[in-house]
Amino acid sequence: MKFLTLTFLLFITNSILSQTFTYTFYGVITNHDTKKEEKNVLISIIVKGKTIDSLYTSKDGSYKMTKPVILGDTIYIVFSKIGFVSKKIELITSITSSEEILDISTESFNFSGSIFTERTGIDFSFLNTEPVAIMKWDDSIGVYIIDRVASNIVRAKIETLLNPTTESTPSSTTTK
Repeated sequence: MKFLTLTFLLFITNSILSQTFTYTFYGVITNHDTKKEEKNVLISIIVKGKTIDSLYTSKDGSYKMTKPVILGDTIYIVFSKIGFVSKKIELITSITSSEEILDISTESFNFSGSIFTERTGIDFSFLNTEPVAIMKWDDSIGVYIIDRVASNIVRAKIETLLNPTTESTPSSTTTK
């Protein structure tokens, strides 16, 4: 009887942990340089190093895609276009509370943002490994939250490269 109970508990645990949830990603992608909507940006969903779905933004820069994924997988949403610097968002789907697992079956995320053209002589290769945003589940409030610290670090790197400060000579001061 103990074996049967243990087998049943393992089956239930495996069923909960391998549940498939439907995620909807939508938004509008703009061109950072022109401030206009950017058409034909490739939006890709990558799980375990493989592209599981992709589409292009429409002529008004909008997109919407719905995809089932297995709970526990880390999802990358990549925004790319030839001549532009690619960006990605990391979505960590691990949920530790079994109550939360049973309560959600669909999540929607508005991932609107901007992309910018490549700049000669400026190295944005850190964006190949560092996502511009990391979203993860917060059991204490039962929602996905953005890791603001990580996002602000990447944003600061991007802004520093896009808008380098010009060094000025210190102004002379007089004292009386």
